Amino acid sequence: MTSASWTRKELALIVVIVAFACTAAFLSVKLTRAKQSPDASLGVEWQYTATTRES
Repeated sequence: MTSASWTRKELALIVVIVAFACTAAFLSVKLTRAKQSPDASLGVEWQYTATTRES
């Protein structure tokens, strides 16, 4: 059986790819989650999403 012997360049490439994937997943969750309104008069459960408005 052959062992998996990776060079430093291959390990660095794997680390960069994993870091990019984690960053993309974090940003996709963070940017698409609904935010609570800063206006207290609307109530606790009212939320808005940052989407484009239709005219």
